[in-house]
Amino acid sequence: MADNHPRDDRTDVTRNGGIPSPDPDTTRILAYNVRYDFGDVEPRSWNHRRDVVAETVADHEPDIVAFQEVWKEQLEELQARLPTFEWVTPDEGNEHAVLAYRADRYDCLTAGSKWLSGPETGPGVPGWDSNYQKRFVYARLADSVTDTAFVVFSVHLPVSGERAPRKAMELIRETLTDVSRGEPAIVAGDFNTQPGESVYELGRQTREEYRDLAYASEKTITTYGPEITFTGFPNVDEEPMNIDHVLVSPAVAVERTATVIPDAETDSFKPSDHRPILADVRFES
Repeated sequence: MADNHPRDDRTDVTRNGGIPSPDPDTTRILAYNVRYDFGDVEPRSWNHRRDVVAETVADHEPDIVAFQEVWKEQLEELQARLPTFEWVTPDEGNEHAVLAYRADRYDCLTAGSKWLSGPETGPGVPGWDSNYQKRFVYARLADSVTDTAFVVFSVHLPVSGERAPRKAMELIRETLTDVSRGEPAIVAGDFNTQPGESVYELGRQTREEYRDLAYASEKTITTYGPEITFTGFPNVDEEPMNIDHVLVSPAVAVERTATVIPDAETDSFKPSDHRPILADVRFES
């Protein structure tokens, strides 16, 4: 995987140094796949990980968090541990992707969610040729600091199937074009695709019917942390990958991006099988 920007080493991205605090007039978006509570044995169980997940989020001072793989019980526990946020969740059923935003800075103007599936498929059924059900949430927020309205998405694309990942990316871009009204837009989450792959390229491909988008990591030269965002859990044979990303519309400038290594991460313990990523962005007039 190509790395187009210089990145600092592991010691520079822990809680105690490396990633600067966001400027007051920027928006820090953090994306984090926290891994479902599958009843894993220690130390992979959610009960063992939940406090560290919440601490990692709070320590990096995000304005908005795009979470993936959050079930209802996990959502309630995260809400209790992150009380300064308001939350956008899907309309029905168990949660998958959710958004959290600072209650003291933003007002939610509208919000919604969609299943990643075609019109022939009912709610909660895996879309196209995927093996798993997925959906995304979005919100239109008003920023009291910059007096700007913008749209933000939390997404989790399918990992399986030939058609499903491409169709999912197309549906996300189609929905973004419909709801963003030309306002600044941010799409963050677990895309299950790496730089250079066809679905990754589809995310930024210029097409007449879609809003233009670019990957935040390619709009800045200030990038912290390792390239790998999916690490897997210790003692599980999974390939490390760079699959968590932030996409932004042209009117969104990117100050910095980072892959966060949680302080608690060791060779024998990881708070999730993904690392959180963040982007500090500024809305241009």
